[in-house]
Amino acid sequence: MMNGFKTLEQFRNLKESINVPVVFITGRSDKATVMNSALMGVDGYLRKPIDRDTIREKVMEIWQNQEKKENRKTILAIDDDMAYLKLINSYLSETYNVVMINSAKLAMNYLAKHTPDLVLLDYKMPLYNGGNILNMMQKNSETQPIPVILLSGAIDREVLMECLPYKPVAYLAKPVTKEILYENIEKVFQ
Repeated sequence: MMNGFKTLEQFRNLKESINVPVVFITGRSDKATVMNSALMGVDGYLRKPIDRDTIREKVMEIWQNQEKKENRKTILAIDDDMAYLKLINSYLSETYNVVMINSAKLAMNYLAKHTPDLVLLDYKMPLYNGGNILNMMQKNSETQPIPVILLSGAIDREVLMECLPYKPVAYLAKPVTKEILYENIEKVFQ
């Protein structure tokens, strides 16, 4: 049996549900559950028992927040490490719309239908590395102009040489601090 966190993770892996708002309804209110909910990017958290008016208010609140988010820049974060995606989301979600995707295939499906303002891309992923995704993006006229910041745990000459032809706007070592990430993002959006 899956808990809400596992269910949400699988739900977010479906291309149709990447941006669907999610509200957790639970009997638990311990600090770990509330923190994990925030890190997973849930849009609301309600503790049982709840009534119809509480649900209606939460839905209206989420709807209003979605309208506000429409005017914000969207950052697509691609990384096979869900924990790292949650960290990036916690850094950026107050200022930007963050779409978290943990596979190259889902990222390319997302990019086929959406145009984010910036892509944060993990260079070292299974099956497809950052260079493969950048190559696919460069071949498509819709995704080619999207700025990309590469993130990697290994900064070495070989990786840098592989990335140069794709002209990423920045190459940052993981783990990146919130300040450094914001600084590099703001350079792109100036």
